[in-house]
Amino acid sequence: MRKKIINEELKIYPVTAKDQIEISMFNVEGIKEFHSLSNNLGSLIQEEELRIENGLIKITTSDLPSDVYSLQLKNRFNETVSKRFVISW
Repeated sequence: MRKKIINEELKIYPVTAKDQIEISMFNVEGIKEFHSLSNNLGSLIQEEELRIENGLIKITTSDLPSDVYSLQLKNRFNETVSKRFVISW
């Protein structure tokens, strides 16, 4: 069954993070997602495949410097959604 990523269903917290961000996604549980993370200059920082467990994805951010980042999530149907968050030390 195809589940579309809808921007309103994607929540990142905390918006200002240090060690980890959590992404809650409703109505897309169990679908493999691909994420890419870019800094405020648009440089690709990381890219990997993730799995949603109980509607939640956790991404470790402790090795990232303070900056504004853009997280892009893409599902297997090539649908993409983007959210911004801040790493502050």
